[in-house]
Amino acid sequence: MHNKILSIMEYFMAVLISIMTLLVVIPIISREFFNASIVWADEFSRLLMIWMVYIGMAACYIRREHIKVDVVYNIMPDLLKRIVHLFGEVLMLSVSIFLIYNSYVLTISSWDQALPATGLSTGFLILPLLIGSIIMTVYILLNIFSDIKNKNNREMLIDSDNSSKVENY
Repeated sequence: MHNKILSIMEYFMAVLISIMTLLVVIPIISREFFNASIVWADEFSRLLMIWMVYIGMAACYIRREHIKVDVVYNIMPDLLKRIVHLFGEVLMLSVSIFLIYNSYVLTISSWDQALPATGLSTGFLILPLLIGSIIMTVYILLNIFSDIKNKNNREMLIDSDNSSKVENY
């Protein structure tokens, strides 16, 4: 299920970048060869870029590809690693909930305002942040519950192994 959602998100972003590329190239050709300008193309390509960034934010979290500095983390004892990892997830959860609330308020408050070239609602600029934050929150909660559920199994593995290695948590 998670891979299917991630695949849909990645396909969506690939479509967006393809459309965005066309929206950047076609107006250049139009201006140079036909002396005609496509006024809305720049604004619409920026809108697509915003959607890619915030959907990509959630996709990166699902893939565990967010940037982190793990130099100190790698030398910590296993118990401290678990605590720091859980603290990081809770911190991400609080930021994500903050983003959901504020992007919802901002989307609603800006929905009646129109973008100048396309006439689309300004809310479409903030909506991807709301959607990306909701997706990220769901996966953060799934990861937290999974980490708590598998805590006993990890401790048993470490105790029986007497090793300091813990696989992918």
